[in-house]
Parts: sequence; structure tokens; C-alpha cells
Amino acid sequence: MKNNLSFAKILKIAMLKVLKNFLFFSLTLIFMFSCDNTDKVAEEEKTFQLQRAKILQKKINISPTKEVTLLKEANDSASNWAEYMNFQNEIRNIQNFTYQELASSSNNIRETSLAMKDSVPPVFNVNPVKVRLNVLYTKSSMLNQLIQRQVIDTTRIKTTTADLQDAFQNLKIQLNEVFLGTLEEFEKEIEKSIKPQDSTATNKV
Repeated sequence: MKNNLSFAKILKIAMLKVLKNFLFFSLTLIFMFSCDNTDKVAEEEKTFQLQRAKILQKKINISPTKEVTLLKEANDSASNWAEYMNFQNEIRNIQNFTYQELASSSNNIRETSLAMKDSVPPVFNVNPVKVRLNVLYTKSSMLNQLIQRQVIDTTRIKTTTADLQDAFQNLKIQLNEVFLGTLEEFEKEIEKSIKPQDSTATNKV
């Protein structure tokens, strides 16, 4: 009886040792795997950040949009519109920016476009101008979101930057349109004043 108890006790101790060793071995494997996985994640993050930094140093290199020249009257009025002048300065050389420069400027561009939208002078407070300002703000916001993302989608950023340039030139077209109607009316008035003079001259002959 005593022999049976002793054997059972010995077997129990042996099984506990095996279990203890198994648990120790399992925990060791888990720890090693965890360390290895952490190292891989850290290495991948480092590689990703290096690639991102490399992209940020590159120039956007898009073709500049054809510049719209403001009429004298439109230019004089726009020169007194501080928010317009600020926005023009913000994007003047945007096609030559690096991605890093764009990332540093994109929030200012968006905020300046919003300020411009909210400060339209009475002379330009017409629907076509306000529509173009809304488009400009939308494009500025999109560009800011794209350039601030961790993964830099250069194709979409280039397209949106070009769209922003186009939107600003289209705004300038609408600023000119405000004064084109006035000029046409002025020309008609001149024509009207000339016709009676021509008639008088003809009668004298």
C-alpha cells in the first residue's frame, strides 16, 4: 500500500515538473516571438518614415496654369481686398513647392481661402464670384487633407494642386466679369453720344 502511495506521489511530482517545464518553455517562446514581432514593426515603421521623408523633399513639379490678367478696375478693387492678396501670395509659386513646403503651407492656404470667402467686398458680392470662392475653399480643404495624411498619394496631390490653381484663375475671370458689364455699358454710351454728332456733321455738309 505504501509502495503504491509512494509511486503515485512520485508520478504526481514528475507530472508537475513536466508541466512546469512546458509552461516555462511556452512562455519563453511567446516572449521571443513578441520581441521579434516588435522589432519587425519598429523596422517597418522606420522604413516607412524614411520613405515618407524622402517623398516630402521632392518637388511637386506641375505645370503652372495660364495666368489670367485682371482688368485695371478689377485689379484696383482686388488690391484693397487683403484676404485676396494674402491668398494670391500663399499660392503664387505652389507648383514649385516641395511636398514638405506644401504640407507646411496647406493649412494656411485653407484658412486664407475661408477668410477670403467670408470677406467679399461689396463690389464683388455677386453669385458667380461667391460660387468660385466656394470651389476654391473646397479644393484648399481637400489638398490640406491629402498632404497631411501619413501615406502621401502624390498623384492625387498633384491633381488637386493643379485644380486649386485653376480655381484661382477662374475666380479672377469672374472678378473681371464684374467690370466687363460696366465697360460694355460705357462703350454703348460713347456710341450713343457719337451718333448725334455724326448726324449734325452730315447735315452741315
